[in-house]
Amino acid sequence: MTPKLKINKLLQLIGANEDTSFEYDEARAIAAMEKHHAAYSNIIIKVLSIIGGLLAALALIGFLFLAGIYESEQALLVVGLLFAIGSILASRAIDHVFLDTTVITFYATGLILVAVGMMALEYSFESSILLVALLSCIGIFLSKGYMMVLTAVISLNATIVIFVMERLPTMVLLPVLLIGVVLFVITSLEAKLITGSKIVNSLFAPLQAGYFISFLCCMLFITMGHTFGLFMFYHNPVVLSIGIDVGILLLITKIINKMAVRELKHIVMIYAFALLILASVFYAPYIAGALFILILTYYYGYKAQVVISFVALLYFVFKFYYDLQMSLLVKSGLLFVPGVIMIALWFYVTKQLKHHEEN
Repeated sequence: MTPKLKINKLLQLIGANEDTSFEYDEARAIAAMEKHHAAYSNIIIKVLSIIGGLLAALALIGFLFLAGIYESEQALLVVGLLFAIGSILASRAIDHVFLDTTVITFYATGLILVAVGMMALEYSFESSILLVALLSCIGIFLSKGYMMVLTAVISLNATIVIFVMERLPTMVLLPVLLIGVVLFVITSLEAKLITGSKIVNSLFAPLQAGYFISFLCCMLFITMGHTFGLFMFYHNPVVLSIGIDVGILLLITKIINKMAVRELKHIVMIYAFALLILASVFYAPYIAGALFILILTYYYGYKAQVVISFVALLYFVFKFYYDLQMSLLVKSGLLFVPGVIMIALWFYVTKQLKHHEEN
């Protein structure tokens, strides 16, 4: 169903329950619905645009360094500030995906140059991170484009993780867990947030997508531990695993309530399956993280994010399988048992859905 048909049907439904004084601006309502639909349906294009913008930013930085800008620390900082602030202002006048990519390029370049310039001028690490975080916050609240807000959210989360990694390396998983909590809260409270105020309404879509991408990037970061020696930063993943598992169990509770499952044996069976799967990947929190965002986005209807989450889950499972220091027979068993459990759970859920539809 197209956005126009959806809004017409919704307005007719509201009008039927209101008196004759009920009035609405159909053209503006349809325009807002189409903009909202575009924000959710093109997230994959937007992610690719961000990646393209970051790669272009690296190329631009390389060009600036070849031009000799690195010879002046003050120039690095000034150019970086001009790029970042100019991009924020430009985003308020641009509403096109491909033009947004150009703005993102200059914004990302500006943030990097600011950080490099601050460090070159021998400012403290805390001051450098604080300035980048401040520019990210300004980008979130003052930018008008979806892409800019999305990039600013990712930048802010990245600065928090980098700060904790540098100053509190044994607690680096706490900001990762915090990102997951914020994602859960924002996604589950969508209806209340978008009706709360116009500002929150306009920020919701890029904010939710930004936290989704940030959490997914954190999971990817964890899987790279064997390659880049990053395991030193999360030698004890218990806190993260418990936090993610609690989030998954909360989502399962929501699903049980929505499906109106009342029989105790069915509820016990569902939780038993869930706990068995979560226990098998307890020391691989990235798999549980992928399951978390998959269930979360599927439950609340974020179709593009569901696809991304599913692909990420497949990658994480194969990465976990590849990294296991076990024989091929044991590895096969570890994949076979959860596979059987998942198939059994799928049959059960399908049966319950049919029973629920019939009633």
